[in-house]
Amino acid sequence: MSDQATEFARGAGPLPRGRYRVVVLSPGDRHSCTDFRRLAAARDHADDAAAEWSEAPILAYVLDHDFEIVHRGRPYFAGQD
Repeated sequence: MSDQATEFARGAGPLPRGRYRVVVLSPGDRHSCTDFRRLAAARDHADDAAAEWSEAPILAYVLDHDFEIVHRGRPYFAGQD
């Protein structure tokens, strides 16, 4: 799935240095991406998205300007590292 997230992020266009893109992969191919200036805000968004699933998990990834995954969204009920 992370390859799918990277491909989707790249397809949304270039990302300026220092920015982050959150890719949300939802069931039924309802995917989205949102850009952020701050990593903390991007992580919060990814965690919020991952926590919203009801029937099937929603996967959310934060990618940096090089389209490297820097965070995987975690539902709040999953605990912390």
